[in-house]
Amino acid sequence: MDNQNITPEPEAQEVLPLNKSAAFNPAVLFLKSKSSRMRGRPISQIWGHITDDPEPLGKNFCTCKHCQLVIRHFRKIEVIKAHLSKCDAFKQSMSHLDVKDRPTWMVGKTDDKGRKTQQQQLLEDTESTSSITIDSDKVSEVKGSDNNSPRLTITEMNRKRKARDQYSQEVIPMAVYPLVNYNKAFEADSPDTIPLLSKAEMSRIHELIAMHCYITGISFATIEECHLLKAFQICRPDISLPDTDGLTGPLLENCYKKLKLAVNKFRKRKSNRYICIVVDTWSTMSNEKMINYMAITGNASYFLESVIVDEYVYDAEWIASDIARIIRNNDGTVVGAITDNNSIFGSAWKVLKEIFPNHFFQGCCCQALNLLILDLFSERKLDQADGDAEKGISNPLDDLIQFLEDCKSVISFVDSHASMKVELIQYQRDHQCKSLVYPSLSNSTNLIECFSALVESQVILVKLVHEADNSIDLNATQKDELANIRRILSEPQFVELLTKSIDILTMIVELKSYFQTNNVPVSDVYYAFKFLFRQAIQSTVSLSEYERDRLCRLVELRFQLLKSDAHLISYLLDPRFIGDGMPLAERRKTEELICSFPCNKQLSDNERKEKLFEEYTAYIVAASQEQSANTFQYQMLMKQRKTVLQYWMIDGRRWPLLQQLAIPVFCLPATNKAAEDNLSNFVHIYSKYRNAMCPDSLQKIMYIKINNKLFGEDFAYNDADIDDTCTSADLSTDAIIPADPTYS
Repeated sequence: MDNQNITPEPEAQEVLPLNKSAAFNPAVLFLKSKSSRMRGRPISQIWGHITDDPEPLGKNFCTCKHCQLVIRHFRKIEVIKAHLSKCDAFKQSMSHLDVKDRPTWMVGKTDDKGRKTQQQQLLEDTESTSSITIDSDKVSEVKGSDNNSPRLTITEMNRKRKARDQYSQEVIPMAVYPLVNYNKAFEADSPDTIPLLSKAEMSRIHELIAMHCYITGISFATIEECHLLKAFQICRPDISLPDTDGLTGPLLENCYKKLKLAVNKFRKRKSNRYICIVVDTWSTMSNEKMINYMAITGNASYFLESVIVDEYVYDAEWIASDIARIIRNNDGTVVGAITDNNSIFGSAWKVLKEIFPNHFFQGCCCQALNLLILDLFSERKLDQADGDAEKGISNPLDDLIQFLEDCKSVISFVDSHASMKVELIQYQRDHQCKSLVYPSLSNSTNLIECFSALVESQVILVKLVHEADNSIDLNATQKDELANIRRILSEPQFVELLTKSIDILTMIVELKSYFQTNNVPVSDVYYAFKFLFRQAIQSTVSLSEYERDRLCRLVELRFQLLKSDAHLISYLLDPRFIGDGMPLAERRKTEELICSFPCNKQLSDNERKEKLFEEYTAYIVAASQEQSANTFQYQMLMKQRKTVLQYWMIDGRRWPLLQQLAIPVFCLPATNKAAEDNLSNFVHIYSKYRNAMCPDSLQKIMYIKINNKLFGEDFAYNDADIDDTCTSADLSTDAIIPADPTYS
C-alpha cells in the first residue's frame, strides 16, 4: 500500500484535524514521512509538531524543533502537550492560524472521550451575546455588537456570570489567549499586537550594541552567544543582534564616522579655544613603538590619532616633523605640546621652536617625579639615561638601591614559608598592622605601603627569623638565605633607611597628587621644584646635610629636563608669585622673552616690544600693590577661589597685548596625567581579544572609546542632532576666552 493512500486513524484526527485551508501543517508532512506498514497503535500527529524525527518513539527524549530544548517524554503524549502549551516559539508559529484550525488539544474543545470540556461549554454559552478579550491581567466581558439579540433570562445571566467568574479562576486554554501576530501592521486600537521593528530602529539598536562592545572592550564573539539573543527576543521576538563581521566592518565604520563628525563639530564650534597637544609613547603587543596624540582643552581631553613608528626613523627630527603635522592639521588654536622627558624629545623641542616661535613645548612634571624615584631606588644613572644632563651625578642615597633589594628578599622569604606567614598575618591582625606588599618602582604609593608595613612588622619579623630553625625544615640553600635575612633585619640602619625612604616618597607622592588635574597652572611647577620641594627636603630630619644637598641637586637636574619658556613666563605673570625668588639673570631673560613675543602682527617689532614692556611694568606694579595690601582679590587667588586664568581673562583686559600672551600660557596644563588616564584604555583595546584586527580598526575603536566621554549618554546617533550634543558643563569654563589670531 502506497503512502498516498494512508488515511489517518480516528485518534490521529482527534488529536490534530487536518484542514486544507491551513497555510502550513507540520503534522501532514510528518504523516507522509511514515511507512505504510504500521503495526499496533498509530503514531499521534502531535509528534510532528515537536520533532522531525520519523521514529520519535524510538527514544525516551527528543529535541523541540522550536526552542531547541531537550524534552524527556518517555513516550507520553501529555508531556509533549504540556511542553508545547508553554513553548513561545510554537505558539508564535500557530499565530497565523484561526482558532478552529489549531489542534483540538490546543483549543481544548473535547476531552479524551470526545465529550465537550467544561471550558468549551462555557465558551460556547458566552459566544452568542458577548465576546471575551483576555489581556495579561484579567478577563473582561464586553457586550456584543448585535443590538437585536434576545433578552436574557435570570437563569442565563447567572450562568454567564458563573462562566465569567470561572474564567478568572481556572487555567484558560492556550487558544483563548490572543496570540500576537507579528506579521500584522501595528494598530493603535489593538493593545495585543506588537509592531515590527523598523529598519531605522534595528539600525540604532545595532549601533548601540556596537558602541557597548567598543567602549567596554568585551569580545565580539560574546554578542553571538545564543542566550543573549533569546533574552532580547523576550521583549521583541523579531529583533536581531549584530555579528562579528558587522562589528568589525560596517558598524565600526558607521560609529566612527558619526562620532568623528560630532568631535569635528565640537572643535569647530570651539575654534576660539586654546588646545595643548599631548604626545605619549606606548609599546604594542608586538613590541612596536606607537605614539599617541591627544588634545587637552580646559577640563576636556580627546583622542586625535596614533602612529606606529619604526625604530630606525625614531629620532628628534622625525618626532618634530610629526608633531608639526598634528599642529597644522588641528582646527583649534594650538598653543603648545607636552611630551615625555628625555633627550630625544628635548632636541625635538628646539626644532619645533624654530618652526612655531609662538608655541610652547614642555615636559610632564608627574613623569619627572616618577623618574626621580627611579633615580633614587635603581641603578639607572641620570647622565646615562638623559645625556643632556650634567655628568657625574649619581644617586645621593646609594644605600637605597641595595636596601630595596633587601626588602624584596625579606618579603619573598616570609611569603614562601606558610608557617611564618600565618603567624605574621595573625600578629598584623591583632596589632592592626598593614600587610606586607611586594615593592614596585612603577607605583610610588605601593613603595610607601611596603616600607610602612615593614616598619610596623619589624619586631615580629626579627622574632620569626630567629626561631625559624626550630619551626621549619630548611635545606642548605635556605639556611644561607635565612642567615642573610637575619643580617638584614638585625642591622641598626634597616629601620633608619625605611624612615628615610618613607619621608622622601611621601614628598614625591604629595606633589604628584597635586598635579593630577588640568586645573593646575604651569607656574606651580616652577614654584614646586624650585622652592617647595627644597623646603620639604631641608625640613626632613631623617636625612643628613650631605644627603639633602645631593637630593636637591638631583631635583634641580630633573626640573631642567622638563623646563620650558612657559614655566618661566608663567611664574612672572602669576599675580601670586610675580617672579618672587627668581634669579636676576633668569628674570631678565624671561622679561626679554615676554617683550619679544609676537602677539600682534599689525605692530612693528619695536612698537610691539615697547607696548608689551609698558603693559608688563603696569601689571607688576598693580599685582605688587595687591599683594602688599593683601586685598580681597589677592586673598581669593591664594585660596584658589579664583584661578590665574580667570584673573587674566577679567583683570587682564587692562593689558590687552600682555593678555594675548598670558591666557595661552595659563591654558597649558602642568601635566599630561588627565590624557594618560584616557590612554590607559590602550591595554583594553590592544588586547588578546583584538589581536586579529588590523591597526586601522584598532585605532578607530580607540577613538570611539576615548572620545565618547566628551558626550556620554547625551551622544546622538542621528546626524541632524549632533549639533546639540556638546553641552558638557566641564567644557564651559573657558567660554569667554577671546579669539586670538596669533595662534590660528
